[in-house]
Amino acid sequence: MKRSMILSIFALTPWLFCGCPQTGSVESDTTDAGNASNATQGSGNGGSSTSGSGGGSTQTESKTGIFISTPAGATGGLYDIYEGSGTTPVRQALDTNEIEEVDPGTYLLTRYFNTDFVYAVDVKVVAGAVTEVAFGALNVTTVADSDEATFDIWDAAGAKVLTRAQSDNTILPLPPGTYVIREYFNDVFSWAVNVQIVAGQVTTIPLGAFYLKSNEDWANANYDVYAADGATLLSRPKGINRQIPLPAGSFVMVDYFNDAFPFANVQVAAGAVTHFELGAILYNGGESNYDIYDASGTKLLERPGSRGAPRGVPPGTYVLKDYFSDVVLADGIEVSAGVVTEVQ
Repeated sequence: MKRSMILSIFALTPWLFCGCPQTGSVESDTTDAGNASNATQGSGNGGSSTSGSGGGSTQTESKTGIFISTPAGATGGLYDIYEGSGTTPVRQALDTNEIEEVDPGTYLLTRYFNTDFVYAVDVKVVAGAVTEVAFGALNVTTVADSDEATFDIWDAAGAKVLTRAQSDNTILPLPPGTYVIREYFNDVFSWAVNVQIVAGQVTTIPLGAFYLKSNEDWANANYDVYAADGATLLSRPKGINRQIPLPAGSFVMVDYFNDAFPFANVQVAAGAVTHFELGAILYNGGESNYDIYDASGTKLLERPGSRGAPRGVPPGTYVLKDYFSDVVLADGIEVSAGVVTEVQ
């Protein structure tokens, strides 16, 4: 998976932070002047944060609090502050990139209204200093004109969902650590694993897309996405004539709710669209319904098809049999992409 790491030079007026963009202490006074010193990085998801003691301002009284910094371009985010053990809330619905004043002590930070997603533990605040907790960020990007790629974020082991329904093409601030990214509300379809978020940087996951072209008037044109083995269902259903965002990889596109009828084996590349086009069978013979078999006439692919209604199928060779008697109605039927093959 291609990753773009974007170095963020964080500038905040009226406060200026310098040194390591991880965790540390920022001293600030009421004239909005201050500096950072003695920064120490936390570790992983919910890593520890320690506060140093910088040179204080002699002009006015200093601030005491917590500051979550994020890379340039990141969206705002809300978080909650708990006392050190994580059982008692101190303050809630706080903004990143703003100094939140708290009393000296040790704190635990979580995502707003979500104690399952611990942002940082052992965050120490000392009098007269602001402890900085440096975030990184994630950006899941899509090919232009693709459907929205909503995703969930899981822990490194892929065992615990941390937050759901995140938006694509958005720089999402996250604490440093390792994550698994999955399709929204679908714990079997991992878009990316071992996703590393580094403080002060943006990790980019570029998706590709798949486009199944078909006629809107043809029957049964929806499809399911399977893994390359053709046996593991990943996502259903997907629609025709739409760019469906997918991670880079190999997939099998299968007739909707019918794993006996694979449409195509496809390769999806990051930042690109893979196209595939269906053709159709139009049966106008004497029977009201028919079944579609493979070229050998031994494997049932689809049932029933209706007389006089085009049925979308991938290019290939087919045999039609009577729905009730299995008598062969036609064989050697060649179907080409974008073309309706009529059978009398």
